[in-house]
Amino acid sequence: ETGTWGEIVGSRSMTRQKKGLSLEKRVVNLFEQLGKPNVKHNVLLRDRNGNVSQIDVRFGWIFHTYIECKNHNSPVRLEEVAKFKEVLIQNRIPVNRGIIITTSTFSPRALHTGIRTIDGAQLLRLEHKAKLARGSNRTRPIVIMTLLSAVVGAWAIKSTLWK
Repeated sequence: ETGTWGEIVGSRSMTRQKKGLSLEKRVVNLFEQLGKPNVKHNVLLRDRNGNVSQIDVRFGWIFHTYIECKNHNSPVRLEEVAKFKEVLIQNRIPVNRGIIITTSTFSPRALHTGIRTIDGAQLLRLEHKAKLARGSNRTRPIVIMTLLSAVVGAWAIKSTLWK
């Protein structure tokens, strides 16, 4: 198939599952480009009742952020946001650590649940920001190695002083 990204994603030949997966991969790539640590795709959570839930994307080391992706042509409804919110609550995750990202928009009621929402226009702006930041991220490994060397060096000095 040829055409623009929007035509391909919006085509009837693309299954619902493939549409969802394409947005999930897009979001994983976005947060990696934004420099978020430990970005994971398809994370499974087991709540206090033993129920297993799947989260599309998660990032962070100690304090995780959980992302649900909705690749829709119509606005995301309150029910979908509420379901994600309940998964977070059942897993004892603060709702302010949840984000729902869509390629479309949100119904007005879906915007007032405590879950952060990112619509299609905001997603495009974030991707543009990540593209601009990509050039500056080339120095990130050098900075990390410099900081790591300083920490190891300080530890080595401290351990020799306490002998």
